[in-house]
Amino acid sequence: MTLSAAERLAKEPKPSLLVVFDVNEDLSFARAQIIHVRGKFLARILKRLRVEHGRNSDKINNKKLNFCPEDYGVEFDINGESFGKVLIETIGTDLEAYIASKHAELTTLGYGHDRFSGTLTFMARDEAHLIDVFLGLEPVEVKNFSVVETRFGIPLPHSNTSPSDELILTIEQEPKSCQIIVKKSLRNPILYFQAELIGSPINLCSSDSSKILVRAKLWDVIIQPGKFEWRSKPEVIGTARLPVLEFWKFFKFLEYSTTAGGSIDISTDNSASLLSGGFSNEVDGNKIATFNWFAMAFDAAVRVFKALGISDQTFLYSEIRDSIPQIEFLDAFLHTPDILSNLSFHAPASLAVPTDNLEDVLFVNVVEFAGLCIGIAAVVSFKITVDGEATHWASDKFQPIAARVLSLPRDDYERFLEDAKREFPARHGLIMGSLNCS
Repeated sequence: MTLSAAERLAKEPKPSLLVVFDVNEDLSFARAQIIHVRGKFLARILKRLRVEHGRNSDKINNKKLNFCPEDYGVEFDINGESFGKVLIETIGTDLEAYIASKHAELTTLGYGHDRFSGTLTFMARDEAHLIDVFLGLEPVEVKNFSVVETRFGIPLPHSNTSPSDELILTIEQEPKSCQIIVKKSLRNPILYFQAELIGSPINLCSSDSSKILVRAKLWDVIIQPGKFEWRSKPEVIGTARLPVLEFWKFFKFLEYSTTAGGSIDISTDNSASLLSGGFSNEVDGNKIATFNWFAMAFDAAVRVFKALGISDQTFLYSEIRDSIPQIEFLDAFLHTPDILSNLSFHAPASLAVPTDNLEDVLFVNVVEFAGLCIGIAAVVSFKITVDGEATHWASDKFQPIAARVLSLPRDDYERFLEDAKREFPARHGLIMGSLNCS
């Protein structure tokens, strides 16, 4: 058959078949076979097309595809029932699934793990720059970039690239897993980070210039002979959604790395320590104060999220940072409620409110942050004074009884309120604030 006809059969998304008859001298049919244009027969056609493409042949209608039917065909009895049966067995009854399966073959047959290969040239400023390029720390401009695609063992230039293209290259090596341990003292490990380790190619650098990159989620450590440095990743910190514990560990690391006595240890699963040393304290006082403040704020966030059962939930750093006042209130509510025993507010005297002291009032409210609604309930006692202009309320008791994440805020809030009433059937019910959950 002509190669152009074979190409049409091969690239037709719906079932394509050849039926081959053996004919006796008296023109009676001796045998019949059906050849399905899939699998190894489809590969035979695609490989031949690849060969002609490599020869820049544009007249495949003049080319022949020779094959032996016995190598690809399935024999059937020469009658309608047998033919129908072999059709169903060959192509099935689900046309949509068939088309998807054939498309997968058309796009994958003949490719191996080495589908793409290429060459390029680039200029490094010096040995240190060359090492940083191979560690992925710096991109580099490349020239004379060409890519070869190999299919059925036949390499051809990739159509989407040109040797004249000038591109920017960033190398990503296959990393090894390692662990970073940050210690407040030599015998007091305090933080553990899972990280990835990448080493500079030994044959590219002298021993004095060697460098190891250790990548944690939010910061990197760069190890060189006799020294190391760490670098935060602002672009990741600003965009990554992570559990609050990851942000907490980062800020605790900043806190420890700026205080005398802190140390760091890095090791892989099957090797001795790659790095063990103390931090140098070269950060100015303002930054130390900032790091300490964030560390304390995220301390509170870790406690609150654990108490609410949402430690595994992921957030943006900005969502947590902008919610620190609400988080600190919830931390106090859950862990140190005594500091909340001084709630106070006032109402105009014209408003119909109780003027006697209230004992054991049920206080229910909603705290919103980072897209969450947290229902809280407490038992509160108020002392009330009236000065003619206004009524003043001041609490002298604050006893938390419940806090939980409201899954469907408006409906769940009503259930939360009823649960709180059952938990503490107070003589007075008082709901402070309004529900404003989207």
